[in-house]
Amino acid sequence: MESQILELIEEEVTRRVNLRLNGALEVVAKTYDIPLERLVKDAGNVEVAFCKGVLKSKKRCLKTPCANGYCKFHEKQMPVLQHPSIERVKAPWE
Repeated sequence: MESQILELIEEEVTRRVNLRLNGALEVVAKTYDIPLERLVKDAGNVEVAFCKGVLKSKKRCLKTPCANGYCKFHEKQMPVLQHPSIERVKAPWE
């Protein structure tokens, strides 16, 4: 019983911290005219319990993310990794 209570408290603390972090990101986005999408992606190293996606209303999605950090509705917002292209250098005899 005690472990269940501690687990519920921990979940609530995590939820509230994530809500505050989300609020702070929204304030920074508005204050410095930085897209919220960019801030959310840059804060990707911070473990949060919300989707990294952004709604059409420019608010952050508060749904539970899948393994990739996005909910099923915002998976299409996941950045595509692009490998840097290697330029071919011509040899002097070519």
